[in-house]
Amino acid sequence: MILVWRFCVFTNCFIAVFVLSTWTFDLQPGSPNVCSFVRPQVVRDRISELRSYPRTVPVLINGCNKVCMRYVTRTFYYTSYREVDRMVQRTVFDCCEGWTRAAGQAGCQRRVFVDQEQPLPCAVQNGGCQSICSHQDNRVVCACHRGFRLAADLSSCLDVNECLVGNGGCQSRCVNTYGSHRCECARGYKKLSASSSRCKDIDECSERALTDTSVQDVV
Repeated sequence: MILVWRFCVFTNCFIAVFVLSTWTFDLQPGSPNVCSFVRPQVVRDRISELRSYPRTVPVLINGCNKVCMRYVTRTFYYTSYREVDRMVQRTVFDCCEGWTRAAGQAGCQRRVFVDQEQPLPCAVQNGGCQSICSHQDNRVVCACHRGFRLAADLSSCLDVNECLVGNGGCQSRCVNTYGSHRCECARGYKKLSASSSRCKDIDECSERALTDTSVQDVV
């Protein structure tokens, strides 16, 4: 809708033109021919993690005639943050199939022809998407699974290097893999479990004692 307003100041006259949107109603549940759709959406969460690391520090020894100290290993803690993408399902309201919006009318009250034999875009070569294809506002929207992000072409997916954010949650060494990552420990340490991101010190002396064998000659 276009409004033209003419006003004058003394002998000078001006004309102002205003362009108003023809959509005066938002789509609401219960409006004519408005349906609800569940569509995927990528959201980003910021996660805090309590991490620890060992450090050798000097400690004074009491009861010594001179300054005496020994070194002990203490555990220090700190908080790190990392961003994680996850896929959620959101409910949105749009025109039901076969209907579209009409200017100045609530809901969707203009009938459109729907070719039942014409397949949906996502049904043909996945809509051009490498991973997830969905329909939003009569167009194709591509998304990626966890561990990947949408490329600049908005159709293909690129691997996310989780190690760049908070070292991937690993205590020691983070190794990026395609679509995921894994944690490794430095030499002299081992993981608490196969799926753990934390490391513990290896007692080489105890393990060597278990593997050593002694042979005694019998006379």
